[in-house]
Amino acid sequence: MVSTSTELVQGCGYTRHIPGELLLSSSGLCLDGCFIGWHTQSNQPIESDRPATTEHQFVLYESAEEQGEYQYNHGLWRKYTKRTNDWYIAPANENSINWRSVTTHATNTPSIFRIHITPKKLHANALDVFSINTSSIALDHRMNIQDSFMAGLAGELKSELKNPCNSSHLYIEQLIETFSAYILKRYCKFNTEAINRLPMLSLKRKHDLIDYIHDNIGNELALAELADLACLSKYHFARAFKETFRITPHSYVLKCRIEHASSLLKNTDLPISIIAEQCGFSSASRFSKVFSNLQGISPNQYRLKD
Repeated sequence: MVSTSTELVQGCGYTRHIPGELLLSSSGLCLDGCFIGWHTQSNQPIESDRPATTEHQFVLYESAEEQGEYQYNHGLWRKYTKRTNDWYIAPANENSINWRSVTTHATNTPSIFRIHITPKKLHANALDVFSINTSSIALDHRMNIQDSFMAGLAGELKSELKNPCNSSHLYIEQLIETFSAYILKRYCKFNTEAINRLPMLSLKRKHDLIDYIHDNIGNELALAELADLACLSKYHFARAFKETFRITPHSYVLKCRIEHASSLLKNTDLPISIIAEQCGFSSASRFSKVFSNLQGISPNQYRLKD
């Protein structure tokens, strides 16, 4: 049996222990109260130790089936089975946990996707979304969850981490807000209160946001940055923005970037790479892909079109 150590990941004031080789992480984004990671795990039977965690962990086993045992605080060993696409929820607590797999079935190196959320962030989202008392939230330890909605969000997060652009931070924050709200509704226990429908943004705030986005079209725009401009929490801002514009903040910013790029393609001779940079895209290839998806033709074809 192979003994595996855990990789220490620093970022945003947290220290995390990640088993295996880290392939992607959100450490560079410094997200508020959360961490996203994608890593490998040995396809041989292993033993691993995980120290006590201060974050809620949501772990997706993407490409392996495994049987083994685990124990809390060196107590009794309990049997477990992990299937492909199983989610594992480990609430924040003072318990350390030891794992030892007995059999692992995988044709390739197993990969694991994980989202860590601090209790403080989950409590803040609970107040934002459901107006509940933070002390009443209970999140239980759970295994063998097959949840296609969570898997879909995980896929979007991984895709954005693989191919980042200036709008990635905004989009990832929105995905995490959605993930947190779903966890609260689906897997937490509390008494919800009536949720009042949010009013639309005022006309002044709407125009202030439009001007700000257009003035910063080539820069990275974070959800928190736009929410501060509207004097709202991130979650309430996202809801009020969609109520006002009939589109999410991320989609609206992307639409503005493509509109600006379309104007530059028609009215200037700037190279595609320069237009991509001026419109907030990390690369010409990323820009071309997004442009083609939204406009139905490539940037070069658009430039040549009458």
